[in-house]
Amino acid sequence: MPGRRRDWTGGHDRHPRWRPPARLGLGDDFTTPVESVLRELNLFPGEGIVKLDRATVCLPIEDRLVSHAFYTALGFVAVGELGDDGVPEPLQFEISVGLRVMLIPAGGFGWVIGDRERSPRGAHECLVVIGLATDAEVDELMRRAQDAGAEIVIEAGSQKWGYAGAFADPDGHMWQVSRADGFLTQ
Repeated sequence: MPGRRRDWTGGHDRHPRWRPPARLGLGDDFTTPVESVLRELNLFPGEGIVKLDRATVCLPIEDRLVSHAFYTALGFVAVGELGDDGVPEPLQFEISVGLRVMLIPAGGFGWVIGDRERSPRGAHECLVVIGLATDAEVDELMRRAQDAGAEIVIEAGSQKWGYAGAFADPDGHMWQVSRADGFLTQ
């Protein structure tokens, strides 16, 4: 409406007719809705930290065998039962305790993301960051990535945010390897 200033800062909850969705099981006190739901599900141990057993990053791929060989060469451990092609199905790698990457063939990735368009190769909406203890460990993983066929995007070295390097996997997904005391891994 002309002459009215809209509040884009989240003031929707002060609208007299606005109520939280009933399916979330929230009452009239809606000061921290996410916290309330997490507490109901016993996923909120307190102090703003959600306790998860595992997180999985899903990425589309073109060739299961190429991706399997690449991530195995990096030293990541494939998990799961073997499929007909001798590669675990679904193709997952344990990146660290509680974090996996699942590599999904591009044809099936569309239905996983609700038939939304995938980003074209070279456009990056996700950066997976791995924190390692020392510069030498960063250098070693970057070397293994290059030996396995990765495109080195940023050579390992001292960056504005700490000691780090970055590479793209065979499908163009970006991975940054940083010393664990760097800005992105703190």
